[in-house]
Amino acid sequence: MDEHYDRPLQNEPKAVTNGASAGSFWQDPLAIALSSTSKDIISPRSRTRAITVVYILIDETDLQQSEENLSLRCLEEACANAHAKMNTIPFGSLALGTTDILDIFYNADVAVVEMSDTFCQPSLFYHLGVRESFSMTNNFILYCVKNQNDLQALKEQCGSYTFIPYTVSPQGKVFACEAGVQMKGLSNLFQANFNIEPLLTPLVDRLVKLLGDTQIHSW
Repeated sequence: MDEHYDRPLQNEPKAVTNGASAGSFWQDPLAIALSSTSKDIISPRSRTRAITVVYILIDETDLQQSEENLSLRCLEEACANAHAKMNTIPFGSLALGTTDILDIFYNADVAVVEMSDTFCQPSLFYHLGVRESFSMTNNFILYCVKNQNDLQALKEQCGSYTFIPYTVSPQGKVFACEAGVQMKGLSNLFQANFNIEPLLTPLVDRLVKLLGDTQIHSW
């Protein structure tokens, strides 16, 4: 874990302003410089290279059974199935803002962030906004749903990003939650030992489809 992670950074960016689409007004000179080369959009069927994916690791300690670690494993499996190249970046390194780390994050075809930690949300939204400001629009937000009100509040901040709420069954299986699902009722069904898994989409399957449908930029 980066030693800067446990305390606020002096130059920590502010949260996205209420009422504005996430990232719609960010213009970061370093980001623009890193991505100044003109790129063409390539459709999924016309790819000539592997898609690149970057994931921000929030906490590197004791992740064996956490929801965030389970979602990371789902992403790793999805990337393997989609033949995508995946990089993992610690949150502290991204927040510190070194050039090589920003280069990886801003130029990846797909950025995936876990938004379950509210402390990290302002910084993550900032960096996603920088990507969006120069048309790197393949940005996925993962969120483990534990409270319906928190889910709605976060969803309203996500703007054009691909928002993927998910839930974990008592058996440790991870499922994507469809739009409008009532998490309270879903939790009750899990606790009552109903076999509802055939009605749900595994998070791995959802990610595989999203990666397969992603348009990328030429280098």
